[in-house]
Amino acid sequence: MRANPGSCRLRRKTTARTLSRRGRTRGRRDSAASSESVEGQVVSGTCAMCSEPVVKRSRRARRALHDAGTPYASWRTGKRFASRESAEGAGKSSAELVGGNAMRTVSVGRCALIISIAAALLAGCGGSAPATGSRTVPQARRATSSENKYVFVTNDTSDYAGGPAEVDYWPAGTTGNVAPTGVISGSSTGLAMPLEGIVVDSTGEVYVADQYNSVILGFAPNSNGDVAPNVSITGPETGLTNPTGLALDGAGDLYVANSEWPTTCHCKASIEEFAAGANGNVAPLRTISGRRADLIQPQGIAVAGNGEIYVADVGKTPVRGLHNLPKIEVFSRSASGNVFPIRTIIGPRTRLRDIPEGLAVSRYGAYTGMWNKALLERFSLKANGDSLPRAAIEGGDTDLVPAVDGVTTAPDGSVYAVDRGAGSGQLPEILQFSGLDRGNAKPVTNITGSSTRLFIPLFVFVGEQSS
Repeated sequence: MRANPGSCRLRRKTTARTLSRRGRTRGRRDSAASSESVEGQVVSGTCAMCSEPVVKRSRRARRALHDAGTPYASWRTGKRFASRESAEGAGKSSAELVGGNAMRTVSVGRCALIISIAAALLAGCGGSAPATGSRTVPQARRATSSENKYVFVTNDTSDYAGGPAEVDYWPAGTTGNVAPTGVISGSSTGLAMPLEGIVVDSTGEVYVADQYNSVILGFAPNSNGDVAPNVSITGPETGLTNPTGLALDGAGDLYVANSEWPTTCHCKASIEEFAAGANGNVAPLRTISGRRADLIQPQGIAVAGNGEIYVADVGKTPVRGLHNLPKIEVFSRSASGNVFPIRTIIGPRTRLRDIPEGLAVSRYGAYTGMWNKALLERFSLKANGDSLPRAAIEGGDTDLVPAVDGVTTAPDGSVYAVDRGAGSGQLPEILQFSGLDRGNAKPVTNITGSSTRLFIPLFVFVGEQSS
């Protein structure tokens, strides 16, 4: 069959056009290959304003800078400074925070890089995407002491069930063998071992979970000494059974993780939400429970900025001879009843077999500590299935020992972990790390010693008290 002459001409034109494109692409590649490099990155040209080399970074390189939280780094020129002082010492314009925390400006040479940091990301993991042309970079800061920020911990002062327990707190930034600023303890408090989760709301009200008595107790702001609680959530309408972890959402609603231990079915373990200001024998606003929810022994619980509910589940039911794998489950913000989680972090690569206890969420990810290992892990907020942690804090310099229990995050992004020191010959401690620490990182602060009153610390929270 004869070919259509018109189609042949069209084919020849298309072929010529394709070859021309390939030639231009080859030319660009040759030009890039002959370019210089700055800090291992390809230089794609020079800045028209200051004649400094312009770095073309790969997506992997940008992700590495993002995960490392590199401070004072120019994504455009590839130059970096470890601190404000080193930038000024190099004769550069000093980096400054505009409006406290809304925008960070980094000047390198005569070009200024403005990095917008959305306020929603500072408050949590939700929020809108940055504007076009801006780049959001996590800026982990070492926590400093504030007049009204305090580190609260539930502390069992006896090693037998039903024995005395207390709540201790120190100003944020405290480190070393320091006596607590406040101690809520005594017969009037109603506190008994094991005292589990603790949270502090925006008014300074301190809530704690009394596991064996199935009650949530609340203490007025600035409570100290042998004081009676002003809130007691208990009774058959509450549905509380062995409450462990506590969490608050942005509206002040209280979330409770109920463990089914030592029962043998899924009928007891649950997540319950109580309205802000709830008191007495009141029903929860909603309950997540049932076979689909697959809750066995939930411990730590946290609510992300977008309303998603994270819970660390030990996952064991030894009474039936089963060994359900430990996991972290994530439920949607509207979840209620017998529903499936939207994501489940589970599997050997997660290293959660070492039993996750505490759980906390910040803009940097979801943190959990391991009971059977001196390990603190951080997962991506979108992690699912058998996912590797984004970072793991472990090693001799961390001061962590097996029996890491409660975990929480502070408004500045730092993470706190409670270490019981059980069976290791080491004293209990409350350790603070930068939110982006990984590997064998040294703690920023470490509250430990005989003066601290720490005996069996369980859960920790960073909250405010009125000055």
